[in-house]
Amino acid sequence: PLVSIIIVTYNSSKYVIETLESAKCQSYKNIELIVTDDCSIDNTIEICANWIQKNKDNFVNVELVSNETNTGIAANCNRGIAKAKGEWLKFIAGDDILMENCILDNLSFAEVNNDAKFITSKMQKIDEDSELMDFQDSIYNAYEEYYFNKPALKQIKIYARLPLFLNSPAFFIKKEAIISAGYFDEEFKI
Repeated sequence: PLVSIIIVTYNSSKYVIETLESAKCQSYKNIELIVTDDCSIDNTIEICANWIQKNKDNFVNVELVSNETNTGIAANCNRGIAKAKGEWLKFIAGDDILMENCILDNLSFAEVNNDAKFITSKMQKIDEDSELMDFQDSIYNAYEEYYFNKPALKQIKIYARLPLFLNSPAFFIKKEAIISAGYFDEEFKI
């Protein structure tokens, strides 16, 4: 299936090249790339436009969406969804990096669990130099271990009560699911 990687940017000039490169280097290749910017005041748009011009042939489709006013993360994500043609959506911020097999791993899981519409996975934290951090927070690790060892329905109940360890870069969402939910609620800026 076609996967839409939606990169949500706002003043992301320092890291966005690494983010874009991680999308390009995916082992799975049936990908469209959408970069949606929320009125950056740095040169994020220029950097993305130049990179896209040089790398667009690595994707099925590429879109660069910019907004003239800052509207918040939810509205920025919704602009990406409106442009997306993929069956699956992968949202990341302009300072996130995808592991090389990220999309392939998510699709492999979806193939085995064909009723899945929202998939989340573990992630690794990096510092401002893109170096892996040794994340030893025992409470975080205990919740994560407890969570991932439960069946999907139990995970939903746990997450509804304790949403402290799942982060949006780990989300892989079927487009039809987010549309049927009514997109992201733009009353919440974050």
